[in-house]
Amino acid sequence: MTKNHLFNLKVKELTLLKKQFKVIDDVLVITENDYEVLGCVECYMTKPIATTNGYSIPAGELINFYEKLSEVNNLPVEIAINCWMCPFCGRLFKELIPDFEIGEQ
Repeated sequence: MTKNHLFNLKVKELTLLKKQFKVIDDVLVITENDYEVLGCVECYMTKPIATTNGYSIPAGELINFYEKLSEVNNLPVEIAINCWMCPFCGRLFKELIPDFEIGEQ
């Protein structure tokens, strides 16, 4: 099964479920209540692989938020270094963000 096939199946599923969505520049976005980027054909249904430089998907290296975008956002460093995004659509791979315990120290 190709990534395009899985992407097209998700589009059909959202249509059958009568969910509000758009495909914007080959990126699947759910528009109900708020925008949620599900991903592009390159990263949708792709599991990131750990590499010596961070993480990658078959189509390329993931972008690290801290290394590339920390100047334009004020996320704490501890969180930003754990944020990895698709190099094509910018989808955040939430499964790569560890669970943080927030409390007093």
